[in-house]
Amino acid sequence: MEHQWVLLFQDAASVREILSHLIYLSFVLKDSPPLFVKLNVAIILEVLRYAQMHQLFPTFSLQTIVFFSLELVRVTTYEEALGQAINLQKSKLFCSRNTLDDLKNLIATTLGVRQVLGTCKYLGLPSMIGHSKHATFKFVKDRIWNKINSWSSRCLSQAGREVLIKSVLQSIPSYVMSIFLLPGSIINEIEKMLNFFWWGHNSANSRGLHWLSWERLSVPKVFGGMGVKGLKAFNMAMVGKHAWKLVSSLESLITRLLKAKYFPRSDYFGASIGHNPSYVWRSIWSAKDVIRRGFQWSIGTGEHIPVWDHPWISNVARILPSTHHHLEWPSITISDLLITPEKQWNMELINTFFDTVTARNIFNTRCFLW
Repeated sequence: MEHQWVLLFQDAASVREILSHLIYLSFVLKDSPPLFVKLNVAIILEVLRYAQMHQLFPTFSLQTIVFFSLELVRVTTYEEALGQAINLQKSKLFCSRNTLDDLKNLIATTLGVRQVLGTCKYLGLPSMIGHSKHATFKFVKDRIWNKINSWSSRCLSQAGREVLIKSVLQSIPSYVMSIFLLPGSIINEIEKMLNFFWWGHNSANSRGLHWLSWERLSVPKVFGGMGVKGLKAFNMAMVGKHAWKLVSSLESLITRLLKAKYFPRSDYFGASIGHNPSYVWRSIWSAKDVIRRGFQWSIGTGEHIPVWDHPWISNVARILPSTHHHLEWPSITISDLLITPEKQWNMELINTFFDTVTARNIFNTRCFLW
């Protein structure tokens, strides 16, 4: 449909012709409901009138103006369909450095939103991630350091410091860690601050003796540590929850959204990082190896489980089955190894494909349809 818009607007000579095309498409092609004409022509008229008044057409193309107007149409249609209005007071506009100032002002004025020059926060999270990840997530470290400086560690017992670290300080970054994978430099600085506080120093300038490293304190108490969280592992576990949803909840909205953008022809384990990915996807994609190490199929019909690509054999420590036959049968699934009416494995085929040990483990693997 957008291609049709381009073709129609290439020869348009005036605002009247453009609006005639819009109204025609609205009624004849039924691309938008009649609400388009009643509610949105006024918006398009205002945008084009502003552009003509300020002689902006020589600066940027007429197609740009019209496409921007159509985006306003989509926003209005969304609000009417779902009954959810966009809060313009909480909305901000960020444009790339290649965007002309006149176009920035036009969009901001028409939408009634404020322009921002850099990253901003929404619901406590950065809405955009810049090139410097350390600068973007520095606010997490600052919040922890401000909290430490508000306490007097000399008045606290060792048990009191343990409670504050586990219940207060380590909970501060958990919200951000549930969405983003924090840079290693930020995590190292946070752990250094927690180590300072644990040994009774609430100032970076105070040099005291640290009897144990933070890695040693992160060990469970039964093994001689204090049982505090290792932030890198905790961060990976939090992000890994979203990765697991992409595997287990295939019909969820977030799974369908990410799949359509990053791995439309494969599953999560076969996805690549892609070209110019978002930082959220980079974080979720980084948890792939962790999920894979703890992942194993429970066999039902086996129609969608490839034999060679995922672990599925019981009594095998999540090792992929390997044999020279995988070159001859690259697309075989587990359903091909089953005799469904008799509810048993195809022993003859399995003994042909696999060695004795692997075949015995396959025969001991339970199929949940039996």
